[in-house]
Amino acid sequence: MTEIVKKELDIEEATPFDKVIPRQHKWNNAMDFTEQQLIKRSNDLKQLEKLYPNIPYNWLEMTWNFCEKTPEEEHRNIIDNKLWEKEDAKQRVLGGIIKNSMTIE
Repeated sequence: MTEIVKKELDIEEATPFDKVIPRQHKWNNAMDFTEQQLIKRSNDLKQLEKLYPNIPYNWLEMTWNFCEKTPEEEHRNIIDNKLWEKEDAKQRVLGGIIKNSMTIE
């Protein structure tokens, strides 16, 4: 019979899990944020998540990234000119009944 040997690891012998278990994904800094911005981003997103629990986390991230990377003049331009209220460029089917992937009016 094989003997199972239990050995307690000293803190000095322990290795970080990242070295023992290789990770498949490493987060990359695609927006080129500085270390300070990343810390601020993390804290702000935690606060936003508490303030707006019904909004998906990815939307909060996207909004924070936009506000951080876009100059204040462009924010003011979007608000003043109401650029978010423009009509859709695509013609969309409105109304009717959809049955078997066909629109019946």
